[in-house]
Amino acid sequence: MSEGNTVKKKSFLIGYSFLLHSLVSLMLQGMATTSGQNIYLPYFIETYGWARPMLLNYLTIGALVAVVGAFFFPQLVKIFGPRKVSVASLILGGASLIWFGHVSSIPEFLMCTFLIFIMVQGWAGVTTQTLISNWFPRRKGFATGVANTGLPMASVVGVPVLTFLVYNFGFIACYNVVGGFMIALGVVSIFWLKDNPEEVGLTPDNDTLTPEQMKVATERLKNFKSKWTLKNLLRDRNAWLFILSFGIFMMVNRGMLSQFIPYFMEKGYTREQSATYMSLFALFALVGTNVWGFIDQKHGTKKATLVYCLCYGFALILLFLPYTGPVMFVGFALFHFNQGATAKMLPSMAVQCYGRYEFPSVMRLLQPFLTVLFALAPWFTGFATAMAGSIAKSPIVFTAAVAVGATIFIFIKPAPRTDINYDVPIEQDAASSETKI
Repeated sequence: MSEGNTVKKKSFLIGYSFLLHSLVSLMLQGMATTSGQNIYLPYFIETYGWARPMLLNYLTIGALVAVVGAFFFPQLVKIFGPRKVSVASLILGGASLIWFGHVSSIPEFLMCTFLIFIMVQGWAGVTTQTLISNWFPRRKGFATGVANTGLPMASVVGVPVLTFLVYNFGFIACYNVVGGFMIALGVVSIFWLKDNPEEVGLTPDNDTLTPEQMKVATERLKNFKSKWTLKNLLRDRNAWLFILSFGIFMMVNRGMLSQFIPYFMEKGYTREQSATYMSLFALFALVGTNVWGFIDQKHGTKKATLVYCLCYGFALILLFLPYTGPVMFVGFALFHFNQGATAKMLPSMAVQCYGRYEFPSVMRLLQPFLTVLFALAPWFTGFATAMAGSIAKSPIVFTAAVAVGATIFIFIKPAPRTDINYDVPIEQDAASSETKI
């Protein structure tokens, strides 16, 4: 393809900068929800004498209430695009975190928890996924690998930052700072984020396109109409296989992460040692999310996910074995290495099955179902412990769950990627825009 026949390209640096935006958004998600529990639960327990089991029950309810956000925000992304939804949810989420720092009663705790869990669906849910699928539909493995580094960074960076702020400036000041940062990020995002590369004269994946191909890409984006309704999607076999398999993977991941400190304590370690191991071994997740992104990009999402399931199951078996030395720590390291893959495979597989343009329409329908399964993680953790007889033995139940999820996942059939073929005439593409399963 000669240089004269290709579209002159602007800098794609802005596209890469959105990976940083997504990374920070996902890190803030962990700081506000799962990883942040290591900071705010002890504060409320020590300050107000509230019982830990009661607060955990309220957090479970908050996660279930987040289904509202999982339904609401994807609808808004489909209508308004990820930029506007991200801006609004970051600002409202930041305000909710500032209020959270001033909570002094159970009703306030409940209300703030509900708001934060709902807003998380906006600033770190389908918005980041859609932004990445719009800008990197072909290089989704690489892009989601980089962006999802933000999840383990919530433990590696976020928790130490929260700890420093709380112990040096107080709990209220800590959440004022974090909430204020989110509001500032929301304001900056008004000017920073762009929904699609075509709207600023760039091409998806920074590809070099001919003027004819660029015309196809621009017109396709402008005229695209989704073929997926809730009725059609509920009849789609891939949709149910997707919900069940990834719902199980995320439920297992969240369940295990929530009980590692008591797991280590059952093995004979102190609470301080357990917390130290949690922070140190989370570094393996930073490496893992990028390695799994490379495997995804190189060999495809389905093969990468199946290999991930094998590694995940092996890690859980090592954690189940009655050892406290190298075997246990290898399992712990491998678990965290795999943790980086859990969240990145989900949007990558959705794009693989339905394509870039259908992604917002499909996820607005799938996300509520997935969120319900995610929210069941505390219940499943208790079930696994009861079945196995102790927290230290519960990984064997989680292993069985991963095996079930992998078996379901095998039957997913990815669709041909017609969305990244810019040689297809616009009228032909419109006629075949519905994903064939």
